[in-house]
Amino acid sequence: TSPRDSLVQFLDARCFRSTVMRSYEVEAWVKVVDENNEHQECHVEESNCPEIRIATATQIWPSIATVVPERGENGGYQLLHGVFVVENSMTDSNMVEFIVMRNRVDFNILVDNVSMKLLPDIHSNEDFCSEIVRNGFFADGSARFWSQSNAIMELVGGPSNFSLQVSDGQARASLKAGCFASREYYQVQIQYKIRVDGKSFQCDPLNDPKDLCPTAFLLSYTNGSFVSAQVVAKSLESSEEEEWSWLLGLFVASSDQSNADGLLLQMDGLNPSYKYVINFASIQPLPKSCRSNILVNGNMEMGTAVFWDGVASSVTTVSPGFDDDVAMLVS
Repeated sequence: TSPRDSLVQFLDARCFRSTVMRSYEVEAWVKVVDENNEHQECHVEESNCPEIRIATATQIWPSIATVVPERGENGGYQLLHGVFVVENSMTDSNMVEFIVMRNRVDFNILVDNVSMKLLPDIHSNEDFCSEIVRNGFFADGSARFWSQSNAIMELVGGPSNFSLQVSDGQARASLKAGCFASREYYQVQIQYKIRVDGKSFQCDPLNDPKDLCPTAFLLSYTNGSFVSAQVVAKSLESSEEEEWSWLLGLFVASSDQSNADGLLLQMDGLNPSYKYVINFASIQPLPKSCRSNILVNGNMEMGTAVFWDGVASSVTTVSPGFDDDVAMLVS
């Protein structure tokens, strides 16, 4: 496309009438070039990257796909990726535009491999909700289904194991809508590490308030509007010898989450001058086990006091415990 216009296709609006509140995966490969056809890398933090939007005759939606990290050179092409939920207001329009916006009047863009595909839902297969985070392990060196909130995201590691490094903001993971049942229990696990001046740093959630440890929030949306945020996991104490830290939590799903058509998992609360690296993120249903021990982590089998809270006291772990592992110290 030239810098004078964007690239537009009119979508078949009939599809949206039969898929209201369903999610579509949107992607395109774009390459930014100057007037001499020389490749120009775009940077999200400078707000000059191409993006994809949806519009009707009466409304235009915010970005539904933005640049996300992808391993490999890819010939200078960068991946635009996102998830879009069909809203009720779209079903009244006979004209729905799919717009690839170049966002720079001084550059051209090359566009290829554009798609908008309906994602599977809870009715697709019985294992659909066994893992609720989409691409929580950065499979195949891709940050698909992750988005940034005023952040810079970069894939690190490889060739077989990848992590997501985040700076200057927060990363958000897309979750599978329809998987949360109100009043049911779910467990959250996020493995991460903090980077300060190029070195790993262990924050202390108990004794070092100036270095705030991250917290995990679950954000709920309905029909494109924000509904609520809930803390679902907190940082655990970590020793200096450990490379990775943990965010762990157990929560009861609310009606906001069970009724939401858009859900995001976000880490927040970290010192803004720090970088952090996410190794993986997971949310899974907690198996119901009423005939055995219904306490979670009662034997400190997780090595920490996760799922236990101190009331007017602090809780740490000490070694050895009763059976030579660890015990909780309440002080």
